[in-house]
Amino acid sequence: MLYSDVVENGANPSNVTLDMLPGSAAQHVRILMTHPHTTNGKVGDEFVYGIREIFALASRMDTAVADCKEAANSADARDKYFLLPIHEFDPEIAEKMDSLEEDVLLRTRTLSSKTQQLSASRSQAEICVSEKEEFKNRKKNLTEEITTIKGALLTLPLTPKEGSDSVSLGYLPGDSPTYPAEDCFAAKIANSPEAPSGFYWILPRCAPHPLRVFCDMESSTSMYFIRNKAAAVAAAAAAAAAAAAPAPAAAGRSSSKVHSVASLRLVCAENGLEPLVLTSTEQLRALRVALKQIGFADNENGVLPLAHDMGCLEGKCTGSYKDLYSGTTDLTALLLEGALAPNPTPTTAPTAG
Repeated sequence: MLYSDVVENGANPSNVTLDMLPGSAAQHVRILMTHPHTTNGKVGDEFVYGIREIFALASRMDTAVADCKEAANSADARDKYFLLPIHEFDPEIAEKMDSLEEDVLLRTRTLSSKTQQLSASRSQAEICVSEKEEFKNRKKNLTEEITTIKGALLTLPLTPKEGSDSVSLGYLPGDSPTYPAEDCFAAKIANSPEAPSGFYWILPRCAPHPLRVFCDMESSTSMYFIRNKAAAVAAAAAAAAAAAAPAPAAAGRSSSKVHSVASLRLVCAENGLEPLVLTSTEQLRALRVALKQIGFADNENGVLPLAHDMGCLEGKCTGSYKDLYSGTTDLTALLLEGALAPNPTPTTAPTAG
């Protein structure tokens, strides 16, 4: 018996299939199942073939009806099919179904085509997922290797040997006097936006040599501390916006380095710096942290001026303190707000700090 292919479903997304056989005349219809349904045909870990119901509709169809005993012994499985009488018919519903038939079939074919494409691309998707997993593992291994290398670099001596290249040793700007940053802002950019405040090496444009400064990373302020001859005397300056002035010498000794606002500005300029102009209480707190780290906070005789009363005359002062850089910024309220005492009381003095 010779059969010809009339309809083919490469992928069946549904559990019901409706196919048209336009203009085909046949005595027998053969259904060939090529592979099981990916969802409905899976039982446990195995796939099975099966058809629950088959309906064949035709304008002219001869039925093979016989006695049940005879049909049971037939070779064409006619004992599995039974004629059902129709008692009523609604032509309106039939017309609606007939008008929707072509649209339903078109959408079914489109969906079948898309499903077939999806089934064909499944192997490619599995390969892609496998490659992504491999890339993820490589990234994890590289991250661990980078962490190990960074840890090893941190254990290296801070001072490179003579003739060594700081860059090749993994130093960042500000890590050593042989590889200083221009200022604390440059050190922050070179390290990371979350770089901690602390001591770094910088080389301002007009400085004669690298300077070890405290960097307040919140305000990108560089604080450089200058100590006068007397051990109890210190001064601070900072690159492009930083730090503090001198204090009076210890009893019986005099300071020839810093003894006035003008001399402070000169000393700062010699190091490529400018006197600090405070901008916030946070900056003042950072200055206290720096002083504590260098041990200056424990020096009872030490004084670190931050502002100056320009109106002092014959022992009388106005109580209004200006910055040590240009004398135009009023720092009185800021200094009172950031004072260590819980209820600070202004005192009349030439300097505040």
